[in-house]
Amino acid sequence: TQTVFGGYSPPATGPLSRNHPDYMEVEASALVPDLAGAVDLLEEAGWRVGANGLRSRDGKTLSLRALVMTWGLVPQVGQMLQSQWKAIGVDLQLEEVTFTTALAAVAANDYGIIFWSESGTDGDLLTSFFHSAPIGQRNWSQVASPELDRLLNAARTETDQSKRSALYVE
Repeated sequence: TQTVFGGYSPPATGPLSRNHPDYMEVEASALVPDLAGAVDLLEEAGWRVGANGLRSRDGKTLSLRALVMTWGLVPQVGQMLQSQWKAIGVDLQLEEVTFTTALAAVAANDYGIIFWSESGTDGDLLTSFFHSAPIGQRNWSQVASPELDRLLNAARTETDQSKRSALYVE
């Protein structure tokens, strides 16, 4: 956050920003990247680092395609993550696209990673990202979890704000 945001955006530990009313603090140790563990998993899967510093297996370079929206600091976040992936030998290819192009890629299921940021003051914005019913709306990760659906449905209909917030935290 210092590199891209100059320290003005404290790191979040979940899908909601620190200034969101339903934000939940997670222990910092849970957020420390395990680069050695990532490297071990890649090695176990047969991805070896070549002379160019990138991993390959069976003659194919380990490359991920990421669609990056052009607004705000999203492109800079993409560049930072590209550098971090390269540190473990993964080639993250950034493709700056418009929102319309991203939606077309989603409709065609032609994407690997999409960088996205959205703001809102109600925890219900999580529903469009993580509920299984709107896959393709914003659930581009295609998350499908009956337990998560149950929690999001319960939170969406809860009228007591403290209970509602607790459900989003859960």
